[in-house]
Amino acid sequence: MTRKEFVDAMAPLSVNFRRELTRPLMVTYFAEFQSVRPDDFRDAVTHLLRTAKFFPTIAEFRHALGMNDTPSLAEAGMVFDALLGPAPAYDPRLGDSWPLQVVHDRWGAVALAAFMAAGGPRAFRDRTDRDVPFLRRDFMRGWEQSAALPAAHRPALAPETAPRGLAPVTESLARLLPASGKDAAAGEAEHGDAWEPTRAEEAP
Repeated sequence: MTRKEFVDAMAPLSVNFRRELTRPLMVTYFAEFQSVRPDDFRDAVTHLLRTAKFFPTIAEFRHALGMNDTPSLAEAGMVFDALLGPAPAYDPRLGDSWPLQVVHDRWGAVALAAFMAAGGPRAFRDRTDRDVPFLRRDFMRGWEQSAALPAAHRPALAPETAPRGLAPVTESLARLLPASGKDAAAGEAEHGDAWEPTRAEEAP
């Protein structure tokens, strides 16, 4: 989710709760939810507009997005077993192994981090029976380490490191950093400051 998509999605909450969306608030919320798909985030906003009595906290957002449950090691085992099987669609570059995008879309960022920690698609594709216990060990370690991190800090596939032909799982953390030089000037000219505080319109 881009900053502009996030700001646009948050605007109805500002109007409904008459709450100023300050820069610190927006930066904090975006850091938590920047990996969420725009459509899912908008659905959560719609739900909160209908159910929340006050401006929603991060915890309430996480609940609305179904993010409150910490992925368990039992789930990790089930995901690992599934990854040992063939992917839903054959990829001539990866054989029967799972593309990173598909792993993320089906099981989320924690599973993606664990999959990458175990070596990723090629490690699973080229494995032998002797390799499986070591793949499982590395997968479970990666799962535990990623699940222990706040959602905003879980490893993600940045565009600059994505294998050729694979769509990035989420935007690079670099998008959170201020641009510089001509890129900054061009971005401000096109979109303005995406973190500019907004106020709810006063009722007539």
